[in-house]
Amino acid sequence: MLHIHAVGPALVTPLARLFGLKVIITHHGYDYERQKWGWFAKRMLKMGETFGMHTSNGCIAISQEIVRAMQDEYGVAVDFVPNGVSVQPKITSTETLKAFGLAPRQYVVMMARLVPEKRQHDLILAFAKANRPENW
Repeated sequence: MLHIHAVGPALVTPLARLFGLKVIITHHGYDYERQKWGWFAKRMLKMGETFGMHTSNGCIAISQEIVRAMQDEYGVAVDFVPNGVSVQPKITSTETLKAFGLAPRQYVVMMARLVPEKRQHDLILAFAKANRPENW
């Protein structure tokens, strides 16, 4: 059994199947739409998606949107398996904020890779320009 994560590595799905392996692929997102890749890389990533969808023994997607898109485009069964998180009770204390010199509702958090297409610079500029009241 081989579990392939992402559409790029899914390019090897047909080869793995030729060697008799059962292959499951997990689709994490549309890597071929990212700005950082040139046309050739985008084409290879899209081909990986196609190979993975058509030649794997099973497909998983981390969002319902990807499940629908893959089913519509390739006509294959795709199971929804979200990335796991554990939900913790809501924290009402502001002690952690104070430790970082922050006040409640006076900051923005963005968690993402530092790549141009995530556009962190736009968030920073918008926050700086925002005309927000003192107790926002």
